[in-house]
Formats: sequence, structure tokens, C-alpha cells
Amino acid sequence: MGAPGVAQLVDAFHSRRPVERLFLVYEHHGTSLHELLSKGWPQHLCLIKAVATGVLQGLQTLHLAGFLHSDIKPQNILVQMLDGQPHVLSCRVVVGDLGSVEEVSAGSVMRYT
Repeated sequence: MGAPGVAQLVDAFHSRRPVERLFLVYEHHGTSLHELLSKGWPQHLCLIKAVATGVLQGLQTLHLAGFLHSDIKPQNILVQMLDGQPHVLSCRVVVGDLGSVEEVSAGSVMRYT
């Protein structure tokens, strides 16, 4: 998608063995929020705000494009420390795992999973 707050799709391919499946490949984007929380992070209000802002920005991007992310959870929120330090100026947050998005069209929802 290449949009703010959303993981960048790099490639897609399908396999017919053992059953037909579509695989989506996204940019490597650091660590999941789930893993960071299990390590006691974030501990500062500015980091919590940065994560919340990144998630809301990603959801807004998806919603404006007509999609819903139906599996928001810490495992699907990706945090990248740009300089290795856990502070707000070096943190990029995106919504990942877009395999469960749903398209919203004229009041109906089309599931892709």
C-alpha cells in the first residue's frame, strides 16, 4: 500500500500445494508490539502516544481506502526503532498482517480470508 502507518507490501505469490493459498510478503519492520510489551516496553508516556498515533494513522489510511483491519492486536502492530533507542523521535509504527483486511463497499463487507 505504501501509505502512512501501514506495512509496505513487497511481493505476493500463490501456491497450489498442498492447497491453494495466497502469500503476502511485507517489508521487515522491526519488532511486534506484543514482543516489546513482554519486555516491559514502553515505559514512557511519549512512547505510548507514538504507538497509539501510529496505529490510528494506519487504521485511518485503511479506512479512507475502504478497508477494515479485522485483526488488530499487539502481534500485528510493528515497531521499528530507527536508531536503536526507545524514544519517540526514533520510533516508526505501522499496522501489519493485512491478510485479514475486509473491503467495505456500499454498506457490505467483503472478506479476503
